[in-house]
Amino acid sequence: MTRALVEGLDAGSCTDLKASVSYPLRRIYGADFSIAPLSVMMDPVRAMRVLGLERGAAFSEKVRYVYSKQLEEAEALVINKIDMINEERREALKGALAERFPSTRVFEISARQGDGLREWFDWLANTELGTTVAPDLDYEIYADGEAMLIDFMPLRGQASHLVRLVVGKRGTVAMTTELIIRFDYGASVPWVRRADAGALLAISGPDMLVLRTPVEVRGEELTTVGDFTVAAGETVPFVLTYSSSYMPAHLSIPDPIDPQDALRQTHEFWEDWVSTHQSKGAYTETVSRSLITLKALIYEPTGGIVAAPTTSLPEWIGGPRNWDYRFCWLRDTTLTLLAFMNSGY
Repeated sequence: MTRALVEGLDAGSCTDLKASVSYPLRRIYGADFSIAPLSVMMDPVRAMRVLGLERGAAFSEKVRYVYSKQLEEAEALVINKIDMINEERREALKGALAERFPSTRVFEISARQGDGLREWFDWLANTELGTTVAPDLDYEIYADGEAMLIDFMPLRGQASHLVRLVVGKRGTVAMTTELIIRFDYGASVPWVRRADAGALLAISGPDMLVLRTPVEVRGEELTTVGDFTVAAGETVPFVLTYSSSYMPAHLSIPDPIDPQDALRQTHEFWEDWVSTHQSKGAYTETVSRSLITLKALIYEPTGGIVAAPTTSLPEWIGGPRNWDYRFCWLRDTTLTLLAFMNSGY
């Protein structure tokens, strides 16, 4: 019997996963697959605030409602990042979960260090999806609004940018943003300060990130967080820019970009570039998507073709070695160039 493990999003993102995912899978494929129980993974700091154990970022009642309903439907509650909180706080959180959800299994793990993963995985591999009743949802609260995320990287100019646009589509949606910056393969915590223009600077040695957004953000436990709402027709931008920290003073902070204009230019560039590929067949769309990926691996200032974007992938969780393929290798460069030329470039 082949087991299919279905994973949803982390706590607070959505709910009703059993009714919309797990039960339909069992109904359609129950004869061929075993459907594992629904596990909900949570950030311990956020969970303690939502459950009222600690003070911190204020969550709206609607966010609290969705969060609690997702915990309610889980057959296993997985507390991640246990290496980030002390034993006293861990015990307080486990006690609150046991009191509110006495029949739900609770696991403690550290995805970074690998602690607790084996116990959780063994339980999943040997336990069937239960038949608990799905939570009773008030869809006037749960479906109160709708928003869309647009993430993209504009064409490289003075610096490299990563842009996120939160676009309100219907109603009003309360959101929380969280940014955790770590350089040097996650080992270096940056020094964070405000620039004169309101930008947030995170500096570690030769590296610097600049965050620009109209959302009021603050620092909490070595993390940058903020709360905001987006209504239908509104767009809330976030622009994260990378630059060297040792540039001359007048160039030390890259100029801001217009997120909407950057989106338009990015869309136009890729539409124009991919139109060169004129081959037709059953896999035309797949080939075009692959060509876009190969093109994105080219470092524009030099033309160097990176073998793969793979970085920081551990040989084994908690081990001393990480795989990194961000290098220009003759073999991979040759194969990439052949793919371009055979496709009309």
